[in-house]
Amino acid sequence: MALGVGTCRHCGKTFHMRSWQHKTCDSCIDEFNRLRARRRMAELQAAKQVEHTLTCRACGSSFVTTNRSRGYCSPECRVQGARDRLRRWHENHPDSRKEHGQRHDTKPEAKVRYRERNLLKLYGLTYEQWQSMLDRAGSRCEICKKSDVRLCVDHCHETGKIRGVLCTPCNRALGQFDDSVELISAAARYLNNHGAGWDPSTSSTEA
Repeated sequence: MALGVGTCRHCGKTFHMRSWQHKTCDSCIDEFNRLRARRRMAELQAAKQVEHTLTCRACGSSFVTTNRSRGYCSPECRVQGARDRLRRWHENHPDSRKEHGQRHDTKPEAKVRYRERNLLKLYGLTYEQWQSMLDRAGSRCEICKKSDVRLCVDHCHETGKIRGVLCTPCNRALGQFDDSVELISAAARYLNNHGAGWDPSTSSTEA
């Protein structure tokens, strides 16, 4: 509510006063605010151009930068710093990882969701398709025929096509042989020829 008409002490124009202490018109107030914002922006821009010598939190070396809040000299040190913070946190909370694992072990539905995400991400399979593969294999490894082991998806690393259901040891064994039929056949022949082992006492030695 206007109390009366006053005269601006800066521009000399008349304006409607909102209080008896109101000595400046709204136009001059707006202009002062714009000038103050410009000065503040200029100060910030000038501060950014000032170079500061800081110490890297990861490697301890000195580096020059215009950003005073920067804590690391390189992206590698930034990653190392994050790893150090995580390591220190686990050292200060030694039971956190164990409690985290126990908390998830008590939730079977969490294991199913985790398996669903991995199957879809790694192999493009749904959980229903994985269950169908298990049923077709009789919930056993298709090589060693064991059923009391952890089963996984076996796929060709060159084509990406899924081959079947194997246990972890058999799947790793194929990987060690580079999925080569020739190497696996050679290993089978080797076991057939030397399955009984070698007896040094029956071998002849030259003097």
